[in-house]
Amino acid sequence: GVVYGRVESAPMRKFIESIRNRGKPALVNPANRLSLVQIEDLADLYLAILEADAPPPIINAVSEVLTWSYVAEAIAKSAGVSDQPDIIPPNDAMMLGGPAIYMPIDMSVSSDFARSTLGWKPSRPTFKESMEKSSEPPAASKEAAPNP
Repeated sequence: GVVYGRVESAPMRKFIESIRNRGKPALVNPANRLSLVQIEDLADLYLAILEADAPPPIINAVSEVLTWSYVAEAIAKSAGVSDQPDIIPPNDAMMLGGPAIYMPIDMSVSSDFARSTLGWKPSRPTFKESMEKSSEPPAASKEAAPNP
């Protein structure tokens, strides 16, 4: 999933910056979904993988699946810009960068395997809970994660 939390992944920061710079969100298909994972929950999963006797070669880390529309509108409201999105063609999403390049695709994946095989249980606030409690976008300009 796309990482959010105390500091944002580079893709999420780029998406937030594009909303701030445009003054509103831009979406391809508002109903498409995005998988998200909180950074500390992701760290817990990494530890579980490292401690596993037979770690799986590929695993999904998802604590929540939301529509692009919800994510973009929540970020816009927190940033103090219009939450009414422009609907753009898929090729234009590529120009926005960050996770926006995936907007034309429904990015819903499951972490059932991680939960059942490794006992992973995300416990931190979900993106939705974080946005409902915060008056600031998840990627506060005070602190930024290094580019991977």
